[in-house]
Amino acid sequence: METKDLKCFSLVAETENINLASKAAGVPKGTMSKAIKRLEDELAVQLFERVGRGLKITQEGFFLKEKAFSILALEENTRLTLKGSNECIIIKIGYDQQLISIPAMKTVGKLSEIYTGAKIHLLHQPEKLKEKILSGEIGIGFTGVKPSRKLFKVSKVGSYELQTIVRKKHPLLKKGKKVSINDVLKFKFVTADFPLVDKIHESMSQDGWRDDKYKRDISFYVSDIKHIEALVLESNSVAYVPEYIAQSGQFEVLEIFDCDNQCFQDLFMFTKKDPLYGWINQIF
Repeated sequence: METKDLKCFSLVAETENINLASKAAGVPKGTMSKAIKRLEDELAVQLFERVGRGLKITQEGFFLKEKAFSILALEENTRLTLKGSNECIIIKIGYDQQLISIPAMKTVGKLSEIYTGAKIHLLHQPEKLKEKILSGEIGIGFTGVKPSRKLFKVSKVGSYELQTIVRKKHPLLKKGKKVSINDVLKFKFVTADFPLVDKIHESMSQDGWRDDKYKRDISFYVSDIKHIEALVLESNSVAYVPEYIAQSGQFEVLEIFDCDNQCFQDLFMFTKKDPLYGWINQIF
């Protein structure tokens, strides 16, 4: 088996779509199709079934997909050792919440400095991030919920305070940024429908707010941090977000003087206990 054929196959196996895979690889669709055909002929198996205009990976294809990551990782590690850090490699970094991509940029920057020839793929994986880390499909992941140390090598890379934000010229700011919790609770909140923090109290909401003590009127539940930002900027909604969002310059951060609600978002980086890729050892 040629590694270039395995690379083409792996991309098609991830997407089950030759068009998307060819764009990601920067090669013609015909080249991808020929690579898969060579592998099928050599192994005497069918790797994909055609379903309408798309593809569905077969059982044999799924087996090869799992093995391909290990084979390609060995080839990549060998090239890095012999040729050095300017060798062209593909680095895949996953994150399960879109807002986490912001603090993850420090790691991306470090890797780009070490591996000057690398192509770095940042992949939003709201589902199955852990499974893809374990299979080797993605090298490292970022999450706000601490992964199990039984399965992963885990490093805490940051802790960010959550802050209450409003748009500039919000009615709450008429007397300044110092406001009462009772005044804040008169306004509707927008919040994420996914966990921003690890819960430390059963009454804690997914964004870390203690609704058992300071009950909010939540009018919007959204699945994208950009929607939170837009709703705050375009209305009188209030949000409770990590400081790297709050202090972006777009919002005003409220100083609530009679509220003891304080929460932090811990950010974790994780990978397999025995990483497939040599570049991972540079940051763990």
